[in-house]
Amino acid sequence: MGKLASRRQTLVVGAVCLTVLFLWPRLGTMGAKVPSSLVAVIVGMIMVPLFGMNVSTIGDLCTINAGLPELHVPQLSIDLL
Repeated sequence: MGKLASRRQTLVVGAVCLTVLFLWPRLGTMGAKVPSSLVAVIVGMIMVPLFGMNVSTIGDLCTINAGLPELHVPQLSIDLL
């Protein structure tokens, strides 16, 4: 699958999520109880593997290190202030 097809699929996921964001609050009691942003994220997460879409994730764009960062004593000086 080419880069252009991946961009189109990403655009489709974004458009569907934006549509959910704007239309969900108009659904009456269910729309008032559940936040539309949560529904949009869940719909996007379900859509990608269900339709076999090839979209970039945060893990594809950058590295995520496991664990806590190292502790160190900050070095302060008068020149920095």
